[in-house]
Amino acid sequence: MAWDQLIPLLFASVNLFFRIKRYSPGPAVYLFGAVFLVRMLALGRLTSSPFLLPAQGDMHFYNDWALRILAGGFTDHLAFYGLPLYAYTLALLYKVFGYSPFVPGFLQALLESGTAVLIYRMTLRVAENPLAPAERALARPFLVAALLAALAWGFFVPAQAYAVILMPTAWLIFVFWFVVWRIVRTDFSPSLKEYFLLGLLIGVTAMGIATILFLIPLLAAASFKPGRRASLSAWRSRSAAVALLLSGVFAGASPCWIHNYFVARDPVFLSAHSGINFWIGNNPDANGYPRFPPGLHAGQAAMLQDSITAAEEAAGHPIKRSDVSRYWSAKAKAYIAADPLAWLRLLLVKLFNFWSAFRYDDLSIITSLREHRVILPGLYFGVVAAFGLPGMIVAWRLRKSARWIIAAVLLHMAALMPVFV
Repeated sequence: MAWDQLIPLLFASVNLFFRIKRYSPGPAVYLFGAVFLVRMLALGRLTSSPFLLPAQGDMHFYNDWALRILAGGFTDHLAFYGLPLYAYTLALLYKVFGYSPFVPGFLQALLESGTAVLIYRMTLRVAENPLAPAERALARPFLVAALLAALAWGFFVPAQAYAVILMPTAWLIFVFWFVVWRIVRTDFSPSLKEYFLLGLLIGVTAMGIATILFLIPLLAAASFKPGRRASLSAWRSRSAAVALLLSGVFAGASPCWIHNYFVARDPVFLSAHSGINFWIGNNPDANGYPRFPPGLHAGQAAMLQDSITAAEEAAGHPIKRSDVSRYWSAKAKAYIAADPLAWLRLLLVKLFNFWSAFRYDDLSIITSLREHRVILPGLYFGVVAAFGLPGMIVAWRLRKSARWIIAAVLLHMAALMPVFV
């Protein structure tokens, strides 16, 4: 899509927004527009760069899978070996709008702008102190701090890069913080209906990136907040909330497990590639990052195929995808059992990697986009962590609402520890 098509689309989007929102825009609206402009600037530059059409890495993996779906390869009658949601979403977008990575990038720019608004809202929520009404006089400094936090996300370099390329990262980040926002926004637990809907959202998102499932304990813990359901006892209310949450997760992820159980006849809940991810993150050569062990080529498509080939060679015959996953999981568990001290050191390395300033650049995509001036200069994780780590400590002591956000960060970290950062 060229710029002469983009400008009318932007004006139409803004016009539609203000027709729906029949009130004067507030700071959140201007913030949304500012971050959206930054993302669209990067997307516009991407269209004139060599990186619009993916040629390697995870981007090529998803794009190639989407094209196979469009060509009629809806299923290979085997359990999914790679989370399918993003590929099927791309295929749908290509079918409706024609083959162009611009439309997914446009939608991801909207999601990224929504994430900035969520950061703004959560910062204001954490700044509130219901025990000190006089603190309202400090509303302006809090407002400025919230705007700066959200704008920092707009200029966060990795976010700029992953918002415009064919990766599901922007979708996960928005859903992740949306769920956390629904917990943080009030002093009450979500309603039973919302528990089911949030579970449904998590289940759907898990078909694209499974780490979202680590928010389930956070939502379960939120059921211990004061409730609004006077007709139910506390424990019945909590049990109902957790039951509806899990029901929503299973319903949301049902396209995956229904396909795997009944079409592929293989007992896999989401995708059978979890075993190889576990091995990559837990082997004698692991360094905490996706460093591929001997026998596995770099790049998601090549790595996945290598993992299937190696498992079938070890078995001496073709095997189901679930058996491939068990083969690699068994190797990782054997490594952990054989040298538990080395594995504990590896966990500490992963923990350090998570909080370090070092940026792991998957196939150098961030560096390439910076060198070609697709994305703007901005902040990296080292700067963010320098403010975030002490901020987490202070906020934990001063604001109960901040504890939910900190717990979400720690749960996301825990989701990466079993595999790789």
